[in-house]
Amino acid sequence: PLESFTSDAWFDADYILLGMINPNATRIPDAHYIWEAKYNGARITSTAPDYNPSAIHTDLWMPINQGTDPFLVMSMVNVIIEEELYQPAFMKEQTDLPILVRVDNGKMLRESDLVEGGDEEVFYHWDLNPGQAVKVKGSMGSDEKTLSLNGVDPAIEGEFEVEGIAVTTVFEQVKREAAKFTPESTFETTNIHPDVVRQEARYLAKAKKAIVMLGYITSSY
Repeated sequence: PLESFTSDAWFDADYILLGMINPNATRIPDAHYIWEAKYNGARITSTAPDYNPSAIHTDLWMPINQGTDPFLVMSMVNVIIEEELYQPAFMKEQTDLPILVRVDNGKMLRESDLVEGGDEEVFYHWDLNPGQAVKVKGSMGSDEKTLSLNGVDPAIEGEFEVEGIAVTTVFEQVKREAAKFTPESTFETTNIHPDVVRQEARYLAKAKKAIVMLGYITSSY
């Protein structure tokens, strides 16, 4: 999934989820990129309480109960994790999921936890190659302004110990939270059937370029 892009980026997407947005009514000059993506083979879906001017043109309209989008998204995350549809190589380089988190307080492990006068904006991975904690590149406090791993193989799962501090990974925390939101447990809240949740989570995970579009109303919330 992408964020912070211009509307023409919709054109070559494989999967677009319209969540809390009705672009045929509110983004009229840009909406054509979505439907051109559909002509190119993209799957377009909509989560909206009403069968609105955008939903009528999608491949699937999901009549979600108003305000329950977060529950649907977490249930999709649940499926992606349970079915192991995620991409470890992408996660290791492009996300914060491998960053180490302290077990005792749930906060990210920082250089200031290990070294007197250490930087609070320097974080750590557990490098599987030497089996030890190494500093994350590309963070605000890092001297290396790159995400390139250059031989580092960050663990995305597991528990470790760094100078007497028990740590795990952000991904382990995400797994623990997502486990609470099975498609069955969110059905009554969202009105989206578990079979539909699993179907769309699989489409989303399989897409080379997936986009979840959220409208300005998200900022209002």
